[in-house]
Amino acid sequence: MPSGTVQNAWRCSRIVALPEYQGMGIGYNVTKYLFSMFKASGRKMYIRTINPALVAAFKRDADFKYNGFFKSSPEGGQMSGRKIRESKAHSFQYVGSSCVDDCSILSKTREQILDCNMTFNF
Repeated sequence: MPSGTVQNAWRCSRIVALPEYQGMGIGYNVTKYLFSMFKASGRKMYIRTINPALVAAFKRDADFKYNGFFKSSPEGGQMSGRKIRESKAHSFQYVGSSCVDDCSILSKTREQILDCNMTFNF
């Protein structure tokens, strides 16, 4: 999703993998590859996470710059009558290399993407 404060920047808000595939690095590596594609198209990519395993992985990876953390909800936060758990959301910027593969998919419309058969080499 586009950033509201940084020009030409996008932020990934969630990485999801089926339970039987979690902990294998699939979501992490797909995210890193997609970020390199967006970087090749001139975009800055950011990600926020509260997942301790992802925080540790991003901190170890020189392709990600740690931007610090903030509390993800105010003290005693409420949402539709539910109490919100307070946690630290850690922010990272992708500073790794740009994708060397064909990244033209980023300039296609949703309809063009759905109409073509595509394969990705990871």
